[in-house]
Amino acid sequence: MAEAHLENQVQDLQLKRKLRPTFTFGCKRGLVHNDYYPALQMPHVTLHTDKIQEIVGDTIISADGSKAKLDVSTRKHIFLF
Repeated sequence: MAEAHLENQVQDLQLKRKLRPTFTFGCKRGLVHNDYYPALQMPHVTLHTDKIQEIVGDTIISADGSKAKLDVSTRKHIFLF
């Protein structure tokens, strides 16, 4: 069911790969919401899944040294608008 929902709501293959869980369902809290995938596909939203080295002020520095401005951060998930 979750895989079909992802397939139906996300067309971009790269984003779909980032969103596809790598764990067995039930190992972590599942997300059941119809607004989540559309929100991640908005033109002003970027999903970063790289390892975070540090956060300095409003800037995220990834392990590879790349930087991105931080707008919203949630536990284990960071949303950049």
